[in-house]
Amino acid sequence: MVHSEVINQPISVIRVGFEFYPMKGGSITHMVELSKNINPFLLKQIIIAPNFGKYCKEFDEKFEIPVIRIDYPKCIERLQPLKTPIVPFILVGYALNVAKFLKDRIEKDTIIYIHGTLLGAILTNIFHNFMRLNIPIIIIQDSGNLFKISMRSALSAKLALILLKISRPSYLLIVDDGTGISYTYKMYKECGINCEILEHAVDAEFFAPICVEEKKYGFVVLSTQRIDPYKRVDLGIMGFKRFMENIKYPHDARLLIVGKGTEENKLRELVERENLQNWVKFCGEKEVEEIKEYLNMSDVVIGTSLKSNLNLSIQEAMACSKAVVVFGSGEIEKLVKDMENGLVAKVGDINDFAGKLEILYTQPNLRKRLGENARKTIINERSWEIRIKKELEICKKAIISSKIQGEK
Repeated sequence: MVHSEVINQPISVIRVGFEFYPMKGGSITHMVELSKNINPFLLKQIIIAPNFGKYCKEFDEKFEIPVIRIDYPKCIERLQPLKTPIVPFILVGYALNVAKFLKDRIEKDTIIYIHGTLLGAILTNIFHNFMRLNIPIIIIQDSGNLFKISMRSALSAKLALILLKISRPSYLLIVDDGTGISYTYKMYKECGINCEILEHAVDAEFFAPICVEEKKYGFVVLSTQRIDPYKRVDLGIMGFKRFMENIKYPHDARLLIVGKGTEENKLRELVERENLQNWVKFCGEKEVEEIKEYLNMSDVVIGTSLKSNLNLSIQEAMACSKAVVVFGSGEIEKLVKDMENGLVAKVGDINDFAGKLEILYTQPNLRKRLGENARKTIINERSWEIRIKKELEICKKAIISSKIQGEK
């Protein structure tokens, strides 16, 4: 009886996240794009995000989905110089404020959708064990294997797992970013958590090839990754240098680095030390519209992580019909097939990476073919239509499960 009642029932979503605009990054882009693409299929949707001050107002007013800003305990940030792991404390304070706000505002057939595993684990325990609410909760994890990305993410993942064993969500969805998702999936399953694997989706209408009227440089290699230790943009710089040495430093070749991060000063020093100032340009952090322009003015887009290049920045480039050169790490073969829709270099091998760039520099027809095939791959395998269909099915299962539990 419950099944037939729910199957065609409109769904409302309260989407909660901590990482949200004006912060930048793949997880923020994912949350924004998911909320926009699923919105036409929902009865109602609101987004709850942290109050980051005046920088939020312009975005929130223009965004098509209502955004409610909730305060978080900023005073805890004063502990940062002590090298104390402050993120869990900030998330607990934020989660308590979110729960207090939502206490009397959760309507029938509403799903609480939480972005971030630790935040989701904290809120699930608050809703179930302290507020005694029987509501469907879906947690979405933007990184496949938080246990292996960094010490900080591993600490958060272990703490989240402890909390998830105490109180389980309706579903935990893991976005496959190539960081060993089978390990995480197995771990959650062993704890009795309903777990589903999702893939990144790309808006191929927005990220599409457009004509660039004036091309400033003849051959542009582009990096749009975060500038942090995980992404290893330094290897891209050294690979580009080796490529330049191989082709005798043509005046019209450039490496453009779009983005910000903790490694920027080190990378600028590296560029100066290797005398590449005339060929490597740091372009800073850009809005999504500007990133699309950079993608379309480039000839090649690179992915240089030694752990995984199965990320949004590479897929957005492929959607724009750009040939990509990536290190063959993190199950990249799920997306990029060497010499079919991109070029895959041996992991960490600067010479091989440079050789791939040289192939694309000397063979523009191959560059064009790989780019066209890359876009076809995104349209056929990474569309929002495929992703939303799967996600709506999971939402309905979550509501059904919650109602069955309520009847017991």
